[in-house]
Amino acid sequence: MTLEQRILIDAALQRYGAGLANDGFIAKNQKKLSVNFDVIKGRLRAIGPGGAVLATYPASKIEKGVSDFVEKFWFWKSA
Repeated sequence: MTLEQRILIDAALQRYGAGLANDGFIAKNQKKLSVNFDVIKGRLRAIGPGGAVLATYPASKIEKGVSDFVEKFWFWKSA
């Protein structure tokens, strides 16, 4: 994942009161969650425990993919 992609993912998570920890995992309310994002071969992937792929989205629409994932997976609402 490039620095630009990381910034876009973090910005999308900020709308939900979350962000990316230094190791790439999602963090919310000072709690690190077991999901991280990766970009491989033009796809944004949400990776769960054990490397399970939870969802994929086009890398060209990172912010939409992040929003779609957190709203459907955790039922988060944007602030």
